[in-house]
Amino acid sequence: MGLSSDFLIGAAQWVRRDVLGRYDSGIWTITIIDLVTAAGFSICIPFLSLYLYQERGLPMTLVGTAFLISGLVSAATQMVGGLLSDRFGRKFLMLIAMGMSMLTYSGMVVLIWIAAPVWAILVEWCTLLVGH
Repeated sequence: MGLSSDFLIGAAQWVRRDVLGRYDSGIWTITIIDLVTAAGFSICIPFLSLYLYQERGLPMTLVGTAFLISGLVSAATQMVGGLLSDRFGRKFLMLIAMGMSMLTYSGMVVLIWIAAPVWAILVEWCTLLVGH
């Protein structure tokens, strides 16, 4: 039992009109960029913890504590970001946050590449979460 072509055409039109057409194309672009960024961010977390533990000799409890602190920083800055977006506008704040994330990711790469002190990597990690 295959699907009829009329059904597929109708489903495609429904998705285009009622799902994708509901929002501006700029919203979908930002959503896709944020999805890719979140996926990359999620992939790097386990490797960062292994790097700090195996290569830099940090105890795993300290690595876990650093991740806990970074989560708390992220939660606090998201609340502040909500207030700022009400005052300055969502678009402006999202552009600033994306730019900060880009610069901070680049800084994180440089810090790991030059084998910077662990505290600098952890500060950069917490700073990275401010943009999320």
